[in-house]
Amino acid sequence: MLLTTISVLTFTLFGALYPLLTWTVRISQLNRGFHRFILGLSCIVGGVGVVFVFLISDTIPSNVRIGEVVWLISLLAVTGYYWNQESIKKWVITIPSIFGVMAFYRILSEIISGDLELFIISLLGGFILCGALFSMILGHWYLNVVSLPISLLKSTVKFLILIVSLRFIWDMGFIIMGEVRYNGLPISMTQFLQTFDGFFLIFALFFGTLLPLILGILTLKT
Repeated sequence: MLLTTISVLTFTLFGALYPLLTWTVRISQLNRGFHRFILGLSCIVGGVGVVFVFLISDTIPSNVRIGEVVWLISLLAVTGYYWNQESIKKWVITIPSIFGVMAFYRILSEIISGDLELFIISLLGGFILCGALFSMILGHWYLNVVSLPISLLKSTVKFLILIVSLRFIWDMGFIIMGEVRYNGLPISMTQFLQTFDGFFLIFALFFGTLLPLILGILTLKT
């Protein structure tokens, strides 16, 4: 049940946000195979998310499931329309993404809570995942297309650095001002980080935010 819930949230968010990464590049400089891959991957991952939504139908109300299906249909329609075209209009593929983000928020509200802070941090995490994969795929695309300008890859790396920086600032703010329950008692985050369990959180923060931020900056300088 827990794995299915995580899959629903992850796949829905990925399918909704991934097409938005096309705004970070001049898509006209890439062949149609690239936007086919982006939209096709979003449809596949989003479709898996919809399937998992119906696997936990006891938790998700029918109107929320319908919203998820409407989002997927709109994404499939846009993908089918642009499949054989040489270029795409970014604002058009943004429309299904908006539906997807709305569907994600409604699912998040039903499964966990409708807390705005949780929603925002989920979006940041989703953009980091999508940005990392988008940059990786774009980097490999240079092997398929001759004479692509390096500015395309730099723009996606800059976006990724921006999102990771926002997440790092958010994390630091929570560490300074946040509070958690540990062994049944409320303690500050700074105290928690001094415990054995807190060590693993420091480990995750280093490899999850700080190290990617450093590597991204170094990438721009190469």
